[in-house]
Amino acid sequence: MAFAAVISLNHTIDVLLRSSPISIRNAKRSYKKIIKLAHQVTESLKELLMTWEFSMMKGVEKDIREAACRLEDVLESVLASDHQHLVTQSQSPDGDQTSYLEKVKEETELFIRTVYEIKERLRDSSVHEEDNTTVSLTTDPFRDEKTSKMFGLSSDLIKLKDMLTGYSVLHDGSISIVGMAGIGKTTLAKALYVDPLIVNHFECRAFVSVGPKYKLVEVVLGILAQINPWIDRTYEESEGELLSHLFKCLKGRRYLIVLDDVWSWTFKDQITEYFPCEENGSRTIVTTRIYDVARSFTWADDIHRMQFLNEDESWQLLREKVFGEKHSCPPDELQEAGKKIAVMCQGLPLAIVSVANHLSSADRTAEYWNKVGEKDISAISNADEELLKVLYLSYEHLLIQVKACFLYLGVFPLDYEIPVSKLQKLWIAEGFLQGNYWSSLQSYAKNCLRELVSHNVVLAHQKSSLNGIKTCRVHLVFRLLCIREAGQEKFLHIIDSNTNQGIESQRRLCINNNVLFGIKDVYKSMASISNVRSLLCIGPYHEYPVPICLDFNLLRVLDALTIRFFVFPVEVVKLVRLRYLSFTYNGKLPASISRLQTLECLIVRQSLRVISSATHQESYLPIEIWTMQALRHLHIMGSNLPHPNSDDAILPNLVTLSGISGRSCMPEVIQRIPNLKKLGIQIELSPDANEPLHCFDHLSYLNDEHESLKCVIVNPNTALQVFYPERPIPILPLKLKKLNLSGLGLPWKRISIIAQLEELQALKLRCYAFRGQNWKIYEGQFPQLEFLQLEDTDLEDWEVSNYQCLCRLECLTITHCYKLKKLPWNFQIIQDLKMIKIDDCSDPCLVDSAYEIAKARKEKGLYGIQVCIDSSDDKGKLKPLGGLTIAAKPLLISKLPLPPENAILSSNPTTPPLPYHHYHHLKCLHSSPVPASATAPPPPSQILTTRKSLLSRQTSAVDLAKSFLDRLRRTEPHLNSFLHVSPDEAILKQAEELDNKIKNNEAVGPLAGVLVGVKDNICTYDMPSTAGSRLLENYWPPFDATAVRKLRESGAIVVGRPIWMSLVTANPWDLSRVPGGSSGGSAAAVSARQCMVALGSDTGGSVRQPASFCGVVGLKPTYGRVSRYGLVAYASSLDVIGCFGSSVADAGILLNSISGHDKFDATSSKREVPDYQSQFVAIDYLESKPLKGLRVGVIRETLENGVDSEVISSVRDAVSHLEELGCSVTEVSLPSFSLGLPAYYILASSESSSNLSRYDGVRYGKQVPGDELNFLYADSRAQGFGSEVKMRILMGTYALSAGYYDAYYKRAQQVRTIIRNSFKEALDKNDILISPAAPSVAYKIGEKKNDPLAMYTGDIMTVNVNLAGLPALVLPCGFVEGGSGGLPVGFQMIGAAFDEVGKISLLSVESIQCKLVSCSSFRCSNGLGLEMFLDLFYGLSKLRMIRIGQI
Repeated sequence: MAFAAVISLNHTIDVLLRSSPISIRNAKRSYKKIIKLAHQVTESLKELLMTWEFSMMKGVEKDIREAACRLEDVLESVLASDHQHLVTQSQSPDGDQTSYLEKVKEETELFIRTVYEIKERLRDSSVHEEDNTTVSLTTDPFRDEKTSKMFGLSSDLIKLKDMLTGYSVLHDGSISIVGMAGIGKTTLAKALYVDPLIVNHFECRAFVSVGPKYKLVEVVLGILAQINPWIDRTYEESEGELLSHLFKCLKGRRYLIVLDDVWSWTFKDQITEYFPCEENGSRTIVTTRIYDVARSFTWADDIHRMQFLNEDESWQLLREKVFGEKHSCPPDELQEAGKKIAVMCQGLPLAIVSVANHLSSADRTAEYWNKVGEKDISAISNADEELLKVLYLSYEHLLIQVKACFLYLGVFPLDYEIPVSKLQKLWIAEGFLQGNYWSSLQSYAKNCLRELVSHNVVLAHQKSSLNGIKTCRVHLVFRLLCIREAGQEKFLHIIDSNTNQGIESQRRLCINNNVLFGIKDVYKSMASISNVRSLLCIGPYHEYPVPICLDFNLLRVLDALTIRFFVFPVEVVKLVRLRYLSFTYNGKLPASISRLQTLECLIVRQSLRVISSATHQESYLPIEIWTMQALRHLHIMGSNLPHPNSDDAILPNLVTLSGISGRSCMPEVIQRIPNLKKLGIQIELSPDANEPLHCFDHLSYLNDEHESLKCVIVNPNTALQVFYPERPIPILPLKLKKLNLSGLGLPWKRISIIAQLEELQALKLRCYAFRGQNWKIYEGQFPQLEFLQLEDTDLEDWEVSNYQCLCRLECLTITHCYKLKKLPWNFQIIQDLKMIKIDDCSDPCLVDSAYEIAKARKEKGLYGIQVCIDSSDDKGKLKPLGGLTIAAKPLLISKLPLPPENAILSSNPTTPPLPYHHYHHLKCLHSSPVPASATAPPPPSQILTTRKSLLSRQTSAVDLAKSFLDRLRRTEPHLNSFLHVSPDEAILKQAEELDNKIKNNEAVGPLAGVLVGVKDNICTYDMPSTAGSRLLENYWPPFDATAVRKLRESGAIVVGRPIWMSLVTANPWDLSRVPGGSSGGSAAAVSARQCMVALGSDTGGSVRQPASFCGVVGLKPTYGRVSRYGLVAYASSLDVIGCFGSSVADAGILLNSISGHDKFDATSSKREVPDYQSQFVAIDYLESKPLKGLRVGVIRETLENGVDSEVISSVRDAVSHLEELGCSVTEVSLPSFSLGLPAYYILASSESSSNLSRYDGVRYGKQVPGDELNFLYADSRAQGFGSEVKMRILMGTYALSAGYYDAYYKRAQQVRTIIRNSFKEALDKNDILISPAAPSVAYKIGEKKNDPLAMYTGDIMTVNVNLAGLPALVLPCGFVEGGSGGLPVGFQMIGAAFDEVGKISLLSVESIQCKLVSCSSFRCSNGLGLEMFLDLFYGLSKLRMIRIGQI
């Protein structure tokens, strides 16, 4: 990378001469003179390098690169030292200055001498030997070549044959076939050439391979030899005479000339003018890797772009190359691995053939093929010299100016979707692009990318709204080439393992796995390189801190966006040569950030966080930000620019400003950024926002050259109108080209200001940016608009007045516009319209109108358009149910980690149906639409809604299962709520069977299609049941637990096994906190909508405490109501299987399905199980105080010392509202309540000591071999049980020992009787008892790890219920402040034995009121508030249920 090194050195010398640092300023004239001479030498060397042949460079490139790098290191050290002295306001010692200058002079002179020596060396070797190779002339180029079967080219062959023989209009009679190296261009051209139809159609044919170093004479002779078989093989004429002879031979004949592998666009001018153009059907086919070359031969319409093979075609090709055509049916055990290998080749035939050649000679075993599929395919391709030789031609032929840009792409992981804007900023910051000004460098970067895409070494992945490239990616084989070549050239090094061979002297380091920072050897090897210029952490997002190495004084680029910093890394401010800095950090930037005076790009993202409340103090950047004059791109999430404090505070070079709130859009701020071209505003509203926003009032202060404006309300409340109707949109910049608005809620009539912008080219209106049923576009509006996107609107009728509106429109995208009936008919006559894309819009008339427009345009002879219909059915999503949108409950967060952007919750989530009230909050995370009608009633429960939708055929069980599986995959990396997930195939098979039953009108169970999580200590025959213990690792029960069997009989689908003892599971409301007790995995899964409902087990509160912590409904039934058969026993007299749901109705229906007597469990009750669902009736039929006469007792001891005050406040508020509903509320004293906790731990430990004795390594569990039986027992249990389990076994064994049985176990049983009696007495006087579900909200993960006593006291509210064997139900009753935002609080309702129906039906009403009470204490400004509670309990009165007999 000599050229890149010289360009970088040239930039450094420019900076040195312009900035005139102290050491140079005070130096003698001779020093300055020699630096200027070095600058002249680099300029001349740069020009020479651009003219030298690539082969000439091979011998001297290393010398040039090393000399340039040495000099640059010295010069940048001077600049860095000078800046440090300025920052510290100290003067460097004279001795230091002298030594620096001597070093500068020495290296500069050495560099100049080296350059002169290299020039002399090249001048001496400039005489080239004559190429004496002769041309092999043949009349049949494929005579000896064996024809091979084609894959994936059938449709291409048919299309091109028609173009060649159908007398279709071809400009210049040429067809260009263009595509990546190894994609099959030549194969397709050969197939055309020898096709019988083609052979018979053309009078004469010729096929010649041109190549990158062609000789025109040889090409002409090759054509002549095939046209005239009698040509003299020793034919000797001048080039001009040969070309004239060629023209005469072709004239009057219908010919086909195939020019294969063309590399130069100048070749066209040299030869095609000698191909007669007589309009007789003669054709020329050109194959090339370079689009610009293809374009030089013909028009864009006549260019055929080669496509990659799909998965089936890739497997067919691999299979035939490995096993042969006659034996192409591999053994079954190899097929799955083979298909995986084929997919990893990414559809490139060259890569597939390369891997197939290796597999042909390797072991044909499933083990080896799986190994290749997992990790060795890259190594195979990297070792294939023939493959690399083919690819290297593409690299060698690149312009020398773009080779560094190409090699830089190796830093991005495989299949990484590279944002082009980020890539170009990195290129500029690295310093290897030509140009002296940012604007020219940006243009240069765009041209470099275009060159790479044209050469098909980079793939354009996603287009921008203005037909540019938004994202790109690199194919596997070219990524391997990048990494290999960049490593050899010391250009960059990928750190991907402990062994980092070749890391020495590298200029750029890239780490694709941030965990490697924690490995000592890796850290040391990185720190040993002093001259690193770039550190790029590009890989999976790492949520926890890692010891990132920042010991690089000359660092220019630090991309640490995938690393979360909990504390600002102070080492960063010492990196005074930084030009590009990006990282993830939620705190405030320190004032010392201003030391980075060369910084051009500053990007600070925020990690997962709860959206700040309205009362939260606004966050501002330090005032010193105004001194960072070099800043050009500033993206700061959640912070604002402070008002400048002096008249000279200005950011003259800032071009892009994004992520700020509206408070930064003040005149005193905007006017200090005179060259701003792109502005992105992000607004977070408080739940009660009802005032207009003022951020637009001052946009008129933006300069006239402003190009792009984006304003997004991340949590729009569609029930409110953010702007007052009478408040018009202010004047916008006249030259605005792109406008993106979201969540503003403006009436359509206010769009007139936007419609008058004469240079507006792209307009995106998302999430109710404008509201209303009608939108009419009048004459002359949107005169230059090329791209229009409408997403999530309630628009019904859209009218365009005449053909002069939207006259330049090229692309129209409509997404989630469920009420829009049809497209305006005027689109038929818009000349430039090329594409209409409709995504998830339910009205079929809208789709029909798009097709009608396309048909009408075709009839009118206008340019054909592409109509793309992308529906939920095509994606395996759910359809909208009852006019509502399918949306996902988020992990209450406003920002999601990168890469890739929105890697967890995609912009188009596919998830199960949720209540209406959650949708407007989702808009801050998703692009799923808000329901059009705010009056639509919510569904009563997920289970009932799902059943109704399935039976009415509105959705299918398969689509439903896919949506949940997709949600689970996206959220699980952050929650870790599941220990095992059932294979997709098994779940989808069950769903398909259910769909078939419904299709055949067969009866289905009450839980049909419901996806259930089953805690890991409840046995399932088709999944492991480990109870979270190493002792039961890989244990697969031979049977289902009775509860699971009843679930399956009811039609439920078990999606997986939530973790037991969820020490690694995160709380969906705050990922740094615990989800609760041992059933926390189940609670987290339901809360995050990974499944609809879940089963847990409750011994002392393990269902109820997690329900409280995670904000869901948790139901612990009466002991004996549900069979314990198949439940891994812990404390047999206390264990029960409980239910989690998002609503009371879901919990009740789930309990109804699993309850009942079981002959396998002697403790199960024979009482008849009531039909809970039939006990409910709509609240509309009830009086205003439906709970009049109901007696509620509040347990006094649960609201005393030891309980958080905010928890007490939330519970008391809920109780107060019960009184408003007519309840008679009294305080109840249970003096024995405090005795429950010690009694519980004695009894539970004693029973667990007995139950766990069976896990000895012989009858159950993992066995550790031992010499003697006692050793086997001891070692198996010692290694299998964790410390907590061992402690409880010891406690229980001690309590049951002969000397202490009476003192502990017997006395605990006596206390249990007292507790049971006290509850009975209290419930004789009251219908229900109320207490908090837990003394606090969810605590931090690991917070109580070293304090088991504090952890045990968390069960004080729940253990008494288990000791008494009573039912209890937990519901959220409010939110309190905690952590980074609001945390849910739950309250517990306790009833008499087997009276679950009373509580469930009661709480269906109470849920309405509890949520209202808690709203005032809710502190989370993320659009939840009341809506969150409505979501949890489905709380609108029209669908609220209650048991009549309860009144």
